[in-house]
Amino acid sequence: MDLRDCKQLAYSEVRAAREAECFNSLTAFTANICAKDKAVTATRNMFPESGRKCVCDIFDEAIKDHAPFEKNTEKGFNQRHMSSDR
Repeated sequence: MDLRDCKQLAYSEVRAAREAECFNSLTAFTANICAKDKAVTATRNMFPESGRKCVCDIFDEAIKDHAPFEKNTEKGFNQRHMSSDR
């Protein structure tokens, strides 16, 4: 992975935001908004002109990528966002 490449950095930032800053979002919708916003902010630090576009270009693919945690992520995500105790 070359983090000097705008799209590769954006991909990494989307995944990192989803798992860190946006982990406790109440719904999948707000988690996606949070992840996109955090990824744009982080990516624009290195790519001020093209950071937002890079995030938008890869967002749908990156937000769905749970490797290498795929087995437990789907169950955890559903429990976290569909729980009736919230």
